Amino acid sequence: MLYGKSRLTLATLAIAVLVPLVNFLSVIVLIKISPLVSERSFWSALVWHLITNPLIIASGLGIFLNAVSWQLPIGIDTTISALVQATLPLGLLAVGAGMNGQTIRAAAIPRAWSNAFKLIAMPASNDIELQGSWRHWPPHPHRNPVRLTAISKHGIYTRSPNGR
Repeated sequence: MLYGKSRLTLATLAIAVLVPLVNFLSVIVLIKISPLVSERSFWSALVWHLITNPLIIASGLGIFLNAVSWQLPIGIDTTISALVQATLPLGLLAVGAGMNGQTIRAAAIPRAWSNAFKLIAMPASNDIELQGSWRHWPPHPHRNPVRLTAISKHGIYTRSPNGR
């Protein structure tokens, strides 16, 4: 593990709090801007969409089952684990099937700006923010273990999380 068991526990707690919170806030915003919901029916629509939201229901149920230390039966646990392993490939397949070549080609300039920002500006600003300047290059492996590749005026440097 990159950060160890204590950091994994902290990340799990953060996700357990943030997923329902962000979903709750998203529902509020989407109900507020919806043209189908009037000012009079705002609260009833909000309550209805919150109690029927699958992510909020699943998060609440997961927190409850974890609090009472309930375990899935072995056969069901194995089946769900197999389904979980298939979700990323199936999601990528669904996204690929829904892509339209003309739309992708039409957005070439915004895509180029987005890629330049993500691949050049963000690593550069991250390095300046975390280390103060480019003088500290290459970074100490424990100072910023998440960044694996960065671009500087001296070239492209790649590091593994263990510093090699």
